Amino acid sequence: MKQAIQVMTREILRILDGQEPSLYLFGSVTMDDFHLGWSDIDFLCLTKQSISPAQREELVPFRQTLLKTEPGNPYYRSFEGGMLSLDAFLTGKPEPAVYWGTSGQRVTEQYHFDCFSMMELLSRIKALLRRTQDSSREHEYVI
Repeated sequence: MKQAIQVMTREILRILDGQEPSLYLFGSVTMDDFHLGWSDIDFLCLTKQSISPAQREELVPFRQTLLKTEPGNPYYRSFEGGMLSLDAFLTGKPEPAVYWGTSGQRVTEQYHFDCFSMMELLSRIKALLRRTQDSSREHEYVI
């Protein structure tokens, strides 16, 4: 699972080049309660600016893209969450966002975080990627 999280983090960063993304895990993975086949890998990706149409187009089917390159990896289909700008997340303003869920993946005009997910996020968040202050390292992966 750790390798799948690292690959997903690296590839989302590549797709969102220039957006200064911050990626967060929450839910069962952060509580050491993940069970393959039952659990999701819940994540949130917040960007400096709105995600461009081209980036959204690449991100929407990306779980399936990774499954084609690694068909035996059971974790990629478990990723669920949203990708949107920090501003849209904080203010709730409508903005196209990428959503990956149990029912599939799509661009939604506004990403809604239910109260249960928000409580999980606030109490058990784990940063995967964040900007560092050290100029010798552009990004720091935290896993």
